[in-house]
Order: sequence, then C-alpha cells, then structure tokens
Amino acid sequence: MSTTLPLFWNLSSASKKERIDSSVKLVSALEQFQAQFSYTSEASEGEDEEDLVDPLDKYNAQDVSYSIRRLIRGLASPRESSRLGFSVALTELLSKIKTITCSQILSLIMSSTKITKAISGQEERDILFARLFGITAIIQSGLLVRTDPLSQSPSSSTDASSLSAFNEIIAELISISGKKSWLRESVWWSLILALDALYKSTVSWKEDAFQYVFQVIYHADAPWSPEKIAVTLSLQVMQPAKDWRQFTAPTFTNPDVLSTSNLHNLAQILKDTDDPENAKSGGSWKPDLHFVWTAILDHLLPLGGPAKGTLRNSSGLSLMVGHQSLFSSTSTPQRKYWGFQIFQKALPRLSEDVLPMIFTKNFMRTWINQLSKPDRYLHKAAKQNASDVAAFVKERPQLGMGLIVQLTGANGSPQFDKLTKTKTVENILSSMSAGGIMHYVDHLIQQFNDAYFPRRRPKINGFPRNDVGALNSRRSWIIDQLVALVRNGSILKDDLWLQTVLEWLIVNGLFVVRKPSKQKLHRGTETILKPPLSDELRATCRARLLSCLGDLTNQTTTIKTDKDGKPVRTTGVTSNGEFWICRALSIIEALQKDSKHITTVAEIDTEDLALHTQVRTLDTQLQQPHHDGTQNDSALGCRLLLSGLLVHEYCTDQESWNTEVLESCTNHAQHFVVKSKSKKSKKDKVDTESPAPIDGLVDAIIGMLEKSSSYLRTLGNNSFSLLSGSVTETSIDLILAQLERRDPTQEEESDDDDMEDEVADSDDEEGAEEAESESDDVDEDEDDDEDDDEDAEVDEELRNKILEALKMNGVEPAGDSDDDDIEVDDDQMLALDDQLAEAFKSRMQERKSGKDVDAQREATHFKNRVLDLVDLFVKKQPTNPLVVTVILPLVTLISSSGSDEKQLVDKAQGILRSRIGKSKDVPTSAPLDKVEPVLEALHTRVRKSRSDLSSTICACCIYLSKIMVSQQAEDKVIALYQATLEDFLTRKNSALTPAFFQDFITRFTSLAWRLRQPMLDLSSKAVNAYRQLQALRLVQSLLSNLHSIDKSDEEVAAFMTSLRKSLYDLVSNACDEKATLNVAQVKDVLKLALSALRQTLRLTSIDVDAIWAPKKWQKLSEKLVASPNLKSSPALPTLCQQIVQVATGKPAGKPKAGLKRKGDTTSEATEGKRQKKRPKT
Repeated sequence: MSTTLPLFWNLSSASKKERIDSSVKLVSALEQFQAQFSYTSEASEGEDEEDLVDPLDKYNAQDVSYSIRRLIRGLASPRESSRLGFSVALTELLSKIKTITCSQILSLIMSSTKITKAISGQEERDILFARLFGITAIIQSGLLVRTDPLSQSPSSSTDASSLSAFNEIIAELISISGKKSWLRESVWWSLILALDALYKSTVSWKEDAFQYVFQVIYHADAPWSPEKIAVTLSLQVMQPAKDWRQFTAPTFTNPDVLSTSNLHNLAQILKDTDDPENAKSGGSWKPDLHFVWTAILDHLLPLGGPAKGTLRNSSGLSLMVGHQSLFSSTSTPQRKYWGFQIFQKALPRLSEDVLPMIFTKNFMRTWINQLSKPDRYLHKAAKQNASDVAAFVKERPQLGMGLIVQLTGANGSPQFDKLTKTKTVENILSSMSAGGIMHYVDHLIQQFNDAYFPRRRPKINGFPRNDVGALNSRRSWIIDQLVALVRNGSILKDDLWLQTVLEWLIVNGLFVVRKPSKQKLHRGTETILKPPLSDELRATCRARLLSCLGDLTNQTTTIKTDKDGKPVRTTGVTSNGEFWICRALSIIEALQKDSKHITTVAEIDTEDLALHTQVRTLDTQLQQPHHDGTQNDSALGCRLLLSGLLVHEYCTDQESWNTEVLESCTNHAQHFVVKSKSKKSKKDKVDTESPAPIDGLVDAIIGMLEKSSSYLRTLGNNSFSLLSGSVTETSIDLILAQLERRDPTQEEESDDDDMEDEVADSDDEEGAEEAESESDDVDEDEDDDEDDDEDAEVDEELRNKILEALKMNGVEPAGDSDDDDIEVDDDQMLALDDQLAEAFKSRMQERKSGKDVDAQREATHFKNRVLDLVDLFVKKQPTNPLVVTVILPLVTLISSSGSDEKQLVDKAQGILRSRIGKSKDVPTSAPLDKVEPVLEALHTRVRKSRSDLSSTICACCIYLSKIMVSQQAEDKVIALYQATLEDFLTRKNSALTPAFFQDFITRFTSLAWRLRQPMLDLSSKAVNAYRQLQALRLVQSLLSNLHSIDKSDEEVAAFMTSLRKSLYDLVSNACDEKATLNVAQVKDVLKLALSALRQTLRLTSIDVDAIWAPKKWQKLSEKLVASPNLKSSPALPTLCQQIVQVATGKPAGKPKAGLKRKGDTTSEATEGKRQKKRPKT
C-alpha cells in the first residue's frame, strides 16, 4: 500500500496531464496487485468468520479495496480538482477489476454520501456531486450492465450487474434531479448514458429495465422539460415499437416530438432553459448549450448520414430557432449566444438543400448586427461563426455557392462583407473550385435576368417591382460582383467563367439585343432586357470591361509551350496563350457580324470603320510566325497595343476618340510584320526623315501614361515589355527626356501663350472689320459685359476681404443687397487703395500656389509611370548595351528631386541598386566609348554628392566596372578609383565614405591590389589623422583578401616592406608629437602591423627579419614607454613586443626548459595512465 499512497495526491492537481498520469500509474499498480492476489476458502473451518468479512475485502487485494473506498470518499472532496481526478481513476479501476458488483459499489457510494440535517449547504452540494460522479463512474465503466460472472466468486452464476441495482440507480438519478435544479441537466445526461448502455447490452433483464424507466419518467405527475425531450428522442430510437402516443399525450398531439403540430409546445418547453428572468438574475443561466439541442440535431441532421427528419421537420426547426426561440426581437443576449452555438453545431451537418433552415431572417439580422461593430455584446461569438463558415467551405467547397446565396440573398444582404467589415464572402469564393465560381457567375446573371420578369413576383430580392431606382441599384451591384470576381487574386481563375464575364459585359455595354439568340454563343444574347438598361448602366459595363481587361492583362498565367512542354509563366494571356484583350476584340467582332440578333449601341462612321478594318487586317498579318516557327515579341507587343487601343475606342464615347494615336500606331506597327524574302523589294526603304517605327510606338505609350486611365497605363506597360527588345537609343532618349526636371507651371503658361498668339494672329486679320463696327456696338458690349458680370461666379473669399477692408476704414454698404452703392470720399479712397491691392494680390497668389501644387503632383506621378518603363526595359533586356545610358539620368533624377518626391527617389534608387547593381547579366558588348564617360561622370559626381547618394553610385560604378573589365579596360577603372581615392583623402569636405572603396576591394580584389602602393602613399598625404587611419583600414581590408587573387611572393614582400616603413614612421612620429594620433589610433596602426606581419609569415622563402626589422620595433616599444602622450596605455608597448616576438619566432611567456619538461613529463604520465585504463574500459 505504501507504493500507491503517493499516487493519490496528484489526483487533485489542477493540471489535467498530472491527473491523467497519476490515474494511469495508480490503475496499473492496482491491476498488478489484483493479479497477484488469489482467494482460497476453507470449507471446514471459519465459515462463520468468512461471512462476516466484507466481500470487497474478501475477493480483492488489500490495496484494491482500500483504493476503491478512498476514491469513492474523494468524490466529495472540494479540494481543487479532486472530484475530476478521483472520478476518472474510479471509472478506469471499475472497468479493469472483475471481482466487484454494481450493488457493492452503489452501496459504498450511498453509505459514504449520507445527507443529514446537520450538514451545511456547501456540504450537501459536495455530497450530491459525489453521488452523481459515483453513479456516472459506474455507468461509464460498464459495471452497470456487465454480464461477466465474478472471477473470484465461489459461484460461477454470480453476475456483476442486476436489475435491482439498475432500478436503484435510475431512481437515485431522478431523485437527485428533483433536489437541485442546477443539477438537473447533468443528472439527465447521465441517465441517457445509462439508457444507451442498457440498449447496447445483452442482459437478460433489459425489457424489465426499460419498463421501469418508462414508469419512472412518464408517470402522470412528471412535467415535460428539455431533458425529458432529449430522453424521449433517445428512447424513440431504442423502443420504436412502443405506443408513444400514450407517453407524449396530452402535451404533444403527435408522437413525433419534432413534428410541426408540436412546434408551439416544444418551443415553450425549450424556452424554459433560457428564461429571461433567470438570465437577468444570473441564477441558472449557463454559457454552455443544453445537450437537448445535440439530440435534436442528431435526429434531424445526423453526422455522416441522411437527415431523419422530413422537410417539414426542418422548417419547423428553422421557425423554432429563428423566430420563436432564440433570435426573435425580444430575445436576450444570452439566448442569442445559445443560438450562435446552435449554428456552430449545425453547420458541419448541413447539406445544400437544407441550408435555408439555419440561415433564417432573424439569424442573419442578428449576425450582421453583431459583426458590424466590435463593441457589440456578442461580436466575438458572431466573428467565431464567420470563421467557422470559412473553415467549413474549405472542407466542403461544393457548398460555397449555397452559402453565398444565403449570405447575399433575401435574408442576408448584398453588401454582407461591407456591412460586417469581414471578408466572409470573399473567403468563401477563394475556397471554391472553378466549377463553383462558374455556378456563382450563372447565379448572378440569372439574378440580373430575373429582374426583367416582375409579373412573376411582386418583389425581386426585397426590391419593389415598380421601383426603377432600386432595380438599377441591384443591377449595378451585380455588375460590381462580377468585376470583383475578376479582380480578386485569391479566386481560382478559369477561362470558362472569365470569358463568360467578358462576353456579358461586352453584350450589355456595347450592344442591344433585339432578338434572343437560341444558340447562346455569347452570354447575354439569350435575353432581352426589360426594362432596357439605362445609358448609365451601359457606360458602367464599358468601364468595368476595361477594368477587367486591365486586371487580366496584369495577371500571370502558367502555360505550356509546344516545343518542350515546360510550363512558362506569361502575363495577360489565356490558358492557350492568347491575349485577353485580343480575345475580347474577337468577341466584339463576332457580335458585330450577328446583326440578326443584336445591334451596336453607337454607330461608327465610315472613316473610323475603315481604320478599324485596317487594324484587324494588320493584326492578322502580325500573327505570322518567323521562318523558324517562332513569333517575335515585338510583333506580339504591336498586336497587344493595337488591340488594346481599339477596345478602348469601343468602350469610350465617340466624341473622346483620338483616332490619330491609333492611326499612328497602325502605321508604325506595319514595319514589324514578318515578310518573306521573295516579297522584299527595293521599294522597302527606310525613311530617314521620319522617326523610327519603334520610336513612334514608344511615344504613343508615353502619351498613354499621361492619361488617368489605369487600363491605358497597364496596356502601355505590357506592350512596352514586349517591345523592349526592339528599342533603340533614340527610344531610350525619348523616355529619359520625360524624367528631366521642368517647371510644369511654366509649360502651361507657354501653352497658353502659344494659344494666345494664335488667337492674336486671327484677331489681326479681322481687326479692320471689327474697327468699323466697334463704335456701333459699344452700348451693346457694355450691356453684354454687365450680363457677363451678373452670370460670373462670385469669389466669396475675395468679397469678404474687400468688405473687411471697407469696414476697417469706416465704410459700410447701405443695405444687404448686392445692388446697393457704396459712397466714399477721396481720403477714404486713398486709404483703401493699398488694402484693396493687397487683397487682390494675396488672392492671386493663393490661386497660383494651388495650381502649382497640383501641376507638380501630376508631374511627379507621370515620372513614376515613366520609371516603370525604365524598370521594365532593364528587367527584360539586362544584356542590352542601352542599359548603360539610363544610369546617369537616374542618378541625376535622384540628386535633383525635392523632399516631396520621395516615392520617385525610392523607385529610381531601387532600379539602380537592385535591378542594375545586383544584375548577374551585364551588357559585355557595350562600346567602351559609351561606358567610360558614364563611369567617369559617376566618379566626378560621387566626389561632390551627398553621402546618402554614394551607396547608389557605388553600385552603379561596380556594374560599369564589370563591363569595362570584361573588355580588358582595367587601367581606366584603376585610374578613376585612384583619382577618387586621392580626392577623398586630401579634400576635407569630401562626403565619401570608405564603403565606396571597400565594395571595390571586395568585388575586384585583383584590381585593388594594383592600387596598393598608391593607397599607401596617399595615406601619408591625408588631410588629417582620421582620413589617414581610414586609408590604412582599406589597406588592411586589401590584405585580408589576398588569398583570393594570384600574386607573387616578391610583390607581397616588397609591399610589406613599404607598409612596415610607413607604419613604423607613423607611430614614431606620434611618439615625437610630429603626428597627431591618440592612443586608440596608434593601437589600430599597431594592430594593422601585426596583421600584416602574420600575412607575411604565410609567404615562402622570404626573410621576415629583413622585411619587418624586429630590432626597430623593439626600440619603438621603449620609445612608446617614454612618450609623454602615449605612455598612459600599457597596451601599445605590448603590441610592439608581440610584433617582435612574432617576427623572431619566439612567443611571449615561454616557460623555462625545466618547467616545460616537468609539464611534459606530467602530461606523458597522465597520458600513460589513460592508456592503461582504456583496456579496462
């Protein structure tokens, strides 16, 4: 027993893990004791004494009987978690021990939990809990219906369970439930466990036991409660042959408790579980959901199987949950919280046909309200339900469509995500398959078409049939939903539903259906819209079409090539490699040919139609592949550009069409058509006077960037990406010219001046005629001026300033009307002159400053878009020699930008540092006469630029140096870095940092090695000691990278000699106060000398003494000790001594020979002892 006593202590631990571990250990130990115990009865003697022994002690080991009694007594302990730990251990022990009966354990429980009049309320509570936990342990252990005979009993017919024990347990549970109302739910839950155990058992007295249960539960005085309903649902499954009408009447008219006829009474009984009065008083309300709801859901929507209830029952549950029980307008927050829990339990059980039963109107109203604001009382519970919905759709994406219909349908809201400030609908869509998205698209279009048959329903999704404004709002919402599907990057994209959306937008934006098409070749032609779409909605469809095409052009698709079948990621194409814009244009062309069923919204004149025909013909020619079967990217870029411009013209008003751009691009794109050798002739000559075709296309793309349309900007960027392989130097110059710093306000003024000059010229031609009639029209002009003044808009701010100036001088209007005259004398007029002039001047300056700010902002945005072209060119053509030409303009842009252009500067720096500076491919074919001036200009600029720009210029210099080194132009690179180093060391105001040269040393160590001597010589010419130390650190960095280059030992030895002389002279001068070095700086110099000395030791066949002269360093050590400025630091002489010791090969602190031998002897002896011990091991 001493081995099991310590295990009881952890049964009361607050840690669940400790309680379970202790229970496992206790039960395992007791099983061993019981296995070792054997019962032997003496028939001849002591029979009377054996009858007096407790059977629990008689047939069980001492530790087992003690443990059972102690575990039962521990059920009444209020200490920490004793009741939980002891009940678990008791349950496991009863399931393992086969020498006890149900009657014995029940007798022990009842005897140890007697209730007397002298006990307190807390003690009574503990005793009732002990009885409940003890009886539950009997039920869950299987002892209640165990049919195996006792293993130690002398009679093999003795069973562990009996009818009397079962009846006693049922009676005791009913008794406990009647004593305390807060125990009723737990007691009846245990009662259901007992009934389930009886139903699954094979005891001979099963029918008698069920008969007793019916007598106890359904007697005449027993009231109906939620617990009784749960038991009834369980018993109806276990005893279906019973005549249930006699047990359920008169409370329920139908034996099926969940039938519609029983709905009212059932709702009233279930409502008792959450009585508002009890909830307010806090008496019996619990946050946990009553287990009767689990029983109801198991009956109606069983997990993993078809629903047992009919549709009528499902609608009954819907009404019960949504209207009368939990989510009614009068429900308390506690009842609504239970409703959210019911939703959480029912959600995994739902199928598509029963979704409406849970998403009721009252539930959706409560859910949306609680989600809308975080300070709502049940916001967290509502948010948890939203998370459960998202997780549910991920597991069962086929139900996503049904959920969206419920959330955005009649009971929900089309703006569900917006109202709730969540992404519930968006997350559902992202979890759906391509087929599910297509189903949702069909649903939205069907909703759009349903609005055209108002006679069928008085309301369409809550909108009155005669409310045109509401109908248009609904249509607009559907259009936005379709566009949102295209724009959402997390939704699975598929050509089928994407093309369906594009077809539908094209049909409703550009065409009018006159006759429904039976073939349904294009979505939207199958229905005539009644009432027809308004002009605003058609314009919305056209605008959304451009928006969708812009988003699709930016999206990346993985396609397979025909050659090797490897996946290739391409931008703006369908799964078969066709541009989405070209696909949309082909749809428009097909619809234009179907004049039988549809007509265009706007007629196109003859000239524009001819131009459109020319574009389509050219598009066909551009599709011709090369002789090797490949297609030129430039031709693809022309196709994309022309098709995109043509679609843009279709989707905009004809008054705003700019056919000159389309015509110009068409003429330039003709030069990119692949022509066979046989068709080439002498007539195909290049016009040297007109701009190159690529320049014209680039100019058109730049013009598109100035527009506010995101579609045009996307089209321009993607077209330029394909055309980047054909750009020339003039094209790059044209792009870079847009980045030059100009005053946008001066440009506007110059444009205004040009316009005024044109007007003045035309006025001069008509001057004579106007002079003749001028005198006749004076009066009329005066009248017109007065009318214009009346119609002109009044500047209220200027008016207030004038009135304020008048009041300050004692002048006020005679009345409130604008026609009242103001009388002033000469003195007042003179006093007003200056103030009025100041008012007019300040107002003009405010207008001008506001105009300047807007113009500057637009110019900055435009430069940002132009930088996108530069970035695309460098990304697509990293080996193009023209990349060199963009470096210097970008550096100029960074250095000349103001503080309000930070985004512009960051983008330019990103291109130079990341796109160019970190590029693995460099244009090695770039001509040196183009690269060298740029590198030289960068070195010149970095010597005078601010420090924050040096890192960017450094990356560019490294990039250009790679190009020059690849063409054996190392001498020029070295000369430029040497000149920059000299400027850095000798000029005090230099803003350079050593990092500029450090990167060069790291990247081009072999070239930097050629700068070793100039670097050392320039250190002595440094403007101050700080710069001199920086030069020496560069030398140290160079020495640390010597292992990565090929060099001769003689070169290294010669440089080490020069370095030793320079370092020695520098420290010696510091001792003589000829050099202004402090202690820290001298220490750095000596550390450099020591590091260089160690590098020298790696050389072979080199006289170290001749190079480093240890005797001189010995004298320098003594000199440091005597120096008045440096003697305070003992580390300096120590460093000199280390130099001497390393150079001579005699390490410091070397022990004497005797001590060393003694140590060696000890070491050897120790090693010998270790060797002797090893065989033993």
